[in-house]
Amino acid sequence: MSVAESEAGRRIRLLPEEIYNRIAAGEVVERPASVLKELIENALDAGAGHIEATVSGAGRREIIVTDDGAGMDREDLVLAFERHATSKVQSVEDLDAIRTLGFRGEALSAIASVSRMETVSRPRNSLSGHRLRLLGGKRETLEETGAPEGTTFAVRDLFFNTPARKKFLKSSGVENSHLVAVFKRYALAYPEIRWALTLDGRDLYRLPPETLESRLLAVFGEELNGRLFRVEAEAAGLRLEGYVGAPVLARKSRGDQHLFINRRWIQHRLLNHAVVTAYSKLLEAGLFPFYVLFLEVDPREVDVNVHPAKTEVKLRRENEVYGFVHQAAGDALHAAGLAVMGEMPLQAGERVDPVTGEITTSLPLRQEPATVPGRGYIPPYRPPESRPSPPEAYELIYGRSAAPPASREAPSPPPPAPAPAAVESPSGVERTQVYQMHRRYIVTEIKGGIAVIDQHAAHERVLYEKALKALTGGRLPSQQLLFPRIIELEVESAERLREVLDDLQALGIGIREFGERSFALEALPSGIPEAGDLVGAILDELKERGTLHRPGQEQVAAAFACRAAIKFGQTLTLPEMNGLIDQLFACRFPFTCPHGRPTLLQLTLGELERRFGR
Repeated sequence: MSVAESEAGRRIRLLPEEIYNRIAAGEVVERPASVLKELIENALDAGAGHIEATVSGAGRREIIVTDDGAGMDREDLVLAFERHATSKVQSVEDLDAIRTLGFRGEALSAIASVSRMETVSRPRNSLSGHRLRLLGGKRETLEETGAPEGTTFAVRDLFFNTPARKKFLKSSGVENSHLVAVFKRYALAYPEIRWALTLDGRDLYRLPPETLESRLLAVFGEELNGRLFRVEAEAAGLRLEGYVGAPVLARKSRGDQHLFINRRWIQHRLLNHAVVTAYSKLLEAGLFPFYVLFLEVDPREVDVNVHPAKTEVKLRRENEVYGFVHQAAGDALHAAGLAVMGEMPLQAGERVDPVTGEITTSLPLRQEPATVPGRGYIPPYRPPESRPSPPEAYELIYGRSAAPPASREAPSPPPPAPAPAAVESPSGVERTQVYQMHRRYIVTEIKGGIAVIDQHAAHERVLYEKALKALTGGRLPSQQLLFPRIIELEVESAERLREVLDDLQALGIGIREFGERSFALEALPSGIPEAGDLVGAILDELKERGTLHRPGQEQVAAAFACRAAIKFGQTLTLPEMNGLIDQLFACRFPFTCPHGRPTLLQLTLGELERRFGR
């Protein structure tokens, strides 16, 4: 290629409208749930009192949203699909005080450009409506038609003209989960509206107009009954209302934390921190409280034009709002007779780190590299081909073979309490000293030093490898329950459970569908202590880990192992500790748990002598 041709190829040109629309659609329409969100927001901004959503094929095949709102005449219907056409912003001043959910005037155009779209709308007090069909954003037909008052948007064959985008969509279960989550947020924010959601022909929600508390019970289930504490506070132009949950409702994931600012669902680390720290003396580390809170702020003090999805905002009086929310949540817990709040509101010059959630003072202009507190010696990573085989790993640590010497018999242990089946009998290897420390760690003498074993991580590794083996052709033993236990789940969890039913059966969890959101638990894995809430715990773990595709066998095995493993705080007998150590070093990869955390730390005699100055 000549220099002239090369320079000509780099000339700046205006993008064709088709390419520009595709790029814009990529920002607005990330997945089917993005379409549902935009269509619901249009219905709400139109003043609808009844909104129905119908979804099929995980939103790829069809998304239909029908409302009884203001409707559009012929001229507005055509204009609605032009870029940057909106009825919600008329001046620059309007952008400084946005009171509607939509305002950019680009969503409908973006959706239409990547789908086959049909819209039927009839304004109030009009005798007829109009039907507009678009293909890839280009108008096909526009005709007069009979229709009820309001608007129906039908989006079909999403991403039909962008196959690359279609490939990036996840499994039907994952996409359905996102769709249900979007619907649920708006149903919570507008309890005075009648809502309905149909998914692949199944009625998931039929919600009449009701109070917020009734709506919470309808969406999340009766588990919340009697466990919600009312929040109501007002000060300095701020108003907060809603509910915080009792500590027993806390989960290991943040999925049940809902914050709305001016009825817009928002992700805000600072305000989430304000609520969570009100529970700081009530919850164990790693647990997150349930809450649904509505914050009303002067629209002029909120910038919602920050993110394409409008789920992030900037607050003008951020520290003041933080203290207000923290105090209101803490007051609600205190009024319920629970412990007082833990941390104080932010002071001048303080901020919450958006990643760690820690409160810090204002950052200096120049920062020195942070140092990470010592976490002990972690065995160096070995690629799979160079890692020792189980017998070699055992010998590396203990300095002898995993099998007992043939010349003598293993000593018979005293008759202790039987170890659970998940921790089998020791192999007979003689250990001079084994201790449990703080009911968390196992300390044992090894070749040239000592090892500290994380009892939870070690058992997690053992169960993970057993679970993987069961999922690839075997089956873990199970024990039938005397009476089946009926489990009621919210819609998202029910969809997630349907995806992994066969895998759970292989893990010894006998469970079957018993209704739209109900399942019958008939068997549990043998020898797993405290397995009562194992199904819910596995679902929480899968949700927390946020698998992008249908949970694979590795994800299911890891979730099972994490929730079924020995916990911190659990006392172990000597045979149980020995059995756990034996099983750990019989694993293919004994040095880490499935999530990558170390199962043991080693301290050599040389390190000990150096620390004692020898």
